[in-house]
Amino acid sequence: MVRLALLSAATLPVMANFCIAPVLPKLLAHFSAERGAPIYVPMLLTLPAVVGVLSSPLAGILLDRMEKRRLLIIAAVAFGILGVLPYFLDRLQDMLLTRVLLGITEGALMTGVTATVADQVRGLALKRFYSLQHATMSISGIVFLSAGGILGEAGWRQPFLLFSFGLVVTLLIAAMPRQAPMRRDAGPVSQPFPWRIALPILAAPLFGWLIYYLIPSGVPFLLRERGINSPQAAGLAGAASLVFAMVTSLSYPSLSGRLSALRLLALTYLIMAAGFGVIALSANYPTLIAGCSLAGLGFGFLMPNVAVMLLGRVAPEVRGRAAAGISMSVMTTVFFTPLLRHYAAGVFGSTAVVFLTASLLLLCVAAAIAIAASRVAGAKITAAS
Repeated sequence: MVRLALLSAATLPVMANFCIAPVLPKLLAHFSAERGAPIYVPMLLTLPAVVGVLSSPLAGILLDRMEKRRLLIIAAVAFGILGVLPYFLDRLQDMLLTRVLLGITEGALMTGVTATVADQVRGLALKRFYSLQHATMSISGIVFLSAGGILGEAGWRQPFLLFSFGLVVTLLIAAMPRQAPMRRDAGPVSQPFPWRIALPILAAPLFGWLIYYLIPSGVPFLLRERGINSPQAAGLAGAASLVFAMVTSLSYPSLSGRLSALRLLALTYLIMAAGFGVIALSANYPTLIAGCSLAGLGFGFLMPNVAVMLLGRVAPEVRGRAAAGISMSVMTTVFFTPLLRHYAAGVFGSTAVVFLTASLLLLCVAAAIAIAASRVAGAKITAAS
């Protein structure tokens, strides 16, 4: 029951970012008479991620001071109610307000699930759970995107009903056993946050997601430059990437036992670099799909590896804030990558060049991490001798 509850809760932030994407054109058409609609309607999709970034630190502090299960219940209930509300609303401003509040619950859920797993699971089981969690999140992205598209055929309101799943998740979380109170030596939080350990590790998901999110935000523009004006074709490319990310997430526990965390991170960026290079140089649609799949193959290792690297090294008293750092790194990219793609495409004159530049950046970072990993391994050998 605990595993089912946490995996289900992990899919809710994915739902917030995916299920209404297919009906954005219908929303824009419905509110076209309102001033600023071309700006405000897309914000219905991006606002939860932005607010989630801002609210994650507060969620992390609360998680370190109260029972995590209780905060997850509150966040899941609020998520279900706030998510469904736009179905009943007629004013765009009211819908934007509900999406802002939804972002607060999104940050709490994403942070709370990651921290709760670290409290309850250890060792190889922790690696297996994080790999399963991120595989579940990948496949749920495909499910929610598809479900939003199917319901969206009936109208722009219908996909918002999917958020009622949050109330089902609430029941699953409530069925989890209560956590024993955490013992602290002194003060409300006895452990200072280990910034020197956390910041270099948190840079990995920030950089990785910033590049990876070019696939859902940049491939539609790349296809349009090549004469393919099909949302379905762009959606298939993103789905192919997520499917392969799910596969490699599930293989993370076995591979992590053979490679160090740094070497696996270097391999992650190396495979992603190859995938983005194929996307940039693809001469036809099947080759582009192959590139997206290859990029997803590398990306699937990123999040479980980062979660184990960070949460396995910090004290239990600060895991909430550490998990908040991971959530902030991920959600920041959802907002900024489309802006960076737009700016870079204007500078380079082509979305293909943006993907090629991303490939070269990934390759350089992979090489730097591989060199660092070799030095760390050499230092351990020297110390042992």
